[in-house]
Amino acid sequence: MINNKNSLDKITLETSINPVILKDIYEYCAWANIKDINLFIEKSAKCYLEDKNLKQRKE
Repeated sequence: MINNKNSLDKITLETSINPVILKDIYEYCAWANIKDINLFIEKSAKCYLEDKNLKQRKE
């Protein structure tokens, strides 16, 4: 589901996250053999933004 194709355009982002959630993300990435947490975060955000309920709300 998550591949390692990276876009050429990237912006550095500073954020805060609950440490328990971050631990879960790292554990998932290790389990799924995802070497780049940035890729996980980008793909997760994309899934959220493509949610049909969110799209309906925007219309």
